[in-house]
Amino acid sequence: MIDKNGLRYDLSILKIMLLFTYKSYLPNGGIILEVYDKNKYFGFILQGKLIEAVDYLKNCSTNQRLIEKYHNLYEANPRKLLKMSRNKTVNEILVYFQEYYYDIFWKKIDEDTARKTLTYGLAKKLEIKLSEFNTKEDVQNFYDEKIEPALEKTVTKEGFFYLGGVTQGHLGPYIWQTTEPSTFHVELPGGEYDYTVNMMKGFNSRSWMAYISFGKIGAGGWASEDGTLNCVWKGERRLKKSVFQVDFLKHEAQHAYDYEHFENMSAVDLEYRAKLVQLIYAVNMDSFKTFMLEASKDDPENCHSYASYLLINNLSKKIFDTDFQSDMKKWKSKKQKISASALKLLNEYPKGTEKEIRI
Repeated sequence: MIDKNGLRYDLSILKIMLLFTYKSYLPNGGIILEVYDKNKYFGFILQGKLIEAVDYLKNCSTNQRLIEKYHNLYEANPRKLLKMSRNKTVNEILVYFQEYYYDIFWKKIDEDTARKTLTYGLAKKLEIKLSEFNTKEDVQNFYDEKIEPALEKTVTKEGFFYLGGVTQGHLGPYIWQTTEPSTFHVELPGGEYDYTVNMMKGFNSRSWMAYISFGKIGAGGWASEDGTLNCVWKGERRLKKSVFQVDFLKHEAQHAYDYEHFENMSAVDLEYRAKLVQLIYAVNMDSFKTFMLEASKDDPENCHSYASYLLINNLSKKIFDTDFQSDMKKWKSKKQKISASALKLLNEYPKGTEKEIRI
């Protein structure tokens, strides 16, 4: 499987401004509803907690249109699946992934069972003869060796680019129309380098997170092990902003650097180091607030969430001499200390990370 260790969230969307909790009094019998805070909603999505995200929306006083979209996709009978591509073949393939996302995030079916169902469906669609599956490893190997290559061949034959594999523990393809390479000079703590950045346009699919959020958040790009960076195109103006220069370019360039200088680094450690680099060069607190929102130790397979947990926990020890400090108010005036401490943590690697735990 391809584990897209370099995947990052589109922080131009995730401009985090943590708000106080407000309440709204409605005229209909005095029912009290929360005022919608997109950051709270994003926090649930980042951790794959779809039901909690929808329940939160239902308790808010706005976003009825978004609630209706979720109802149609997950609760209606019959459900109204999305038309994800104008291409008939690609759209038919993505129907199987829509059902897989429904199984995982709504029905809460375990990953192994959901993958087996997906594998059976795609094998039938792609006319691949099924093997006998005795273990979950058999299913995974069949998907990797038979289904994935057939998907790539079929999709590219239709004129698209394709990247499969796993994103934070779950399957979900990336399918897009065009790629335009550019070269960028990047300064990192370890030196200065030139990297090729492929600007990808015309996405039909951006894996599970973009799907369950109706495109509101999702992967903004990734780094390939050959040192090439891949960016979801968001327009020319974005290239001069910190969301590209720091949150994408330095983050993904750090992945490329680590691929070259470290052997077999885990997805969590890759994310941990790249997030530290974001904080070293950060111009504001937006990235830190995002990491605080997504931080969770509940699922180590979710490399972004678990890396953010390690990062916040280690920064808390440096700055507050305590474990995970969750009170955002206490961090507000600590931007300079966060950047300085992030550099120290990067230089101290692997202390406080998965690699140290394994050692």
